[in-house]
Amino acid sequence: MPEGSWEWALGQYLKAHPEAPVFADISFLSEIAGKSPVEISRYAAIVRRWIDAFDPTCRHLLFGSDWLMLGASPAYDGYVKRVDAFFRNAVGLDNIQMSRLFNLNAAHFLGLREGDAARDRLRQFYAKHNVPISRLPSFEKA
Repeated sequence: MPEGSWEWALGQYLKAHPEAPVFADISFLSEIAGKSPVEISRYAAIVRRWIDAFDPTCRHLLFGSDWLMLGASPAYDGYVKRVDAFFRNAVGLDNIQMSRLFNLNAAHFLGLREGDAARDRLRQFYAKHNVPISRLPSFEKA
């Protein structure tokens, strides 16, 4: 570990195919729940090494809530804030990388960006049902 892990195999694929529409969901990040600062620092170094080696612009990681798993865990309270702090402070992602991690990459994966087919279908649905288009969030290209 970690070089023999599925994460490293995925990273090698992404490095060879940086434009591939392939994403890894970091939800239910149990590696940071209830851990000591030393353990979190060690894990952050591994994550930072993966990002530096395989996805330096953070275009392939996305935060998914994984509510079913989180709802059953006592680590749920404050989870999103801890994940944000982990990636921002311990891993050291900048604001652009954080924006990609927490929303732009998911919008890409789900096809919700301007010009994406799923977004166009939503526009048609909104129009058909008289839903104001202003209720559809706008996402820039990541």
